Amino acid sequence: MRGQKTSILTNRDTEILSTLTKRVRVLSELQIAQRWWTSSTHACSSARRSLKRLIDARLLATGVGMAHPLISLESPVVAWTPGSPVPDAEQTAYRLQSRWSLAPVSTRWFSATRRAGSLTGGFGGRTPRASDLAHDIHLAQLYMRLEGKQPRVAATWTSETELYTLGMGRNKRLPDAMVREDDSWRVIEFGGAYSSDKVRAFHDFCSDCGLGYEIW
Repeated sequence: MRGQKTSILTNRDTEILSTLTKRVRVLSELQIAQRWWTSSTHACSSARRSLKRLIDARLLATGVGMAHPLISLESPVVAWTPGSPVPDAEQTAYRLQSRWSLAPVSTRWFSATRRAGSLTGGFGGRTPRASDLAHDIHLAQLYMRLEGKQPRVAATWTSETELYTLGMGRNKRLPDAMVREDDSWRVIEFGGAYSSDKVRAFHDFCSDCGLGYEIW
């Protein structure tokens, strides 16, 4: 690490790296500042200075892209459990698509490097594609929301990347994440602007696997 030891990492550094290597692929600067610099008067600038150390240590990558401003994520658009009636795909798609009324804004993002993944025992090295940035940031917001409200459930959050390494989804689609609660797994999906066909395909996948789900 060019002479820098991992012992320079603070508890906050370790938490950020763990989140980006084991839970989500991307966090925005604002998300990091709001989560880990809540007591700072100038949260974003304070976060930026600390994150630069991790970039210099080749543990974080950063960039700027256009992404839709965060939308309200107070409750899932639809939740389903095996044996329940099949949700209306057209209605679900309409609710998902009607949320995207604001113009994209310039957004600084951070992701973990392969070096960070090796350090934490997680994953890294994939920077966000421009088309995925809004999705990835909203999925990260879902994780942090769950972490704040149900930390024990959030601790079971299994990312798409980890699901792939476990053998799920080979030759099939992969859900964004899965969590475990009360001895059962459920799928967490950020719906973006899904069409009704995509909603149906997602439902069929979860139904075939016997998994309940939430589409946010």
